[in-house]
Amino acid sequence: MQLRRSNAHRKHTLRSVLQQRLRAGFLQLAEAEPQRLQVIDALGTQQEVTAKVLQVIGRVISGEK
Repeated sequence: MQLRRSNAHRKHTLRSVLQQRLRAGFLQLAEAEPQRLQVIDALGTQQEVTAKVLQVIGRVISGEK
């Protein structure tokens, strides 16, 4: 039983580390290429996040920065 919990904890830790590395990589890309990549804060309700995404899309379509 302890071995199963240990393996599950190790897998969870590895997923967390991988997710953190991926996030850091994407943030670096967004910083290096702001004209191409936008970081959108996903905290908030689904409607709030959708509004943020649509706002960014609108700026891109209209040629704003």
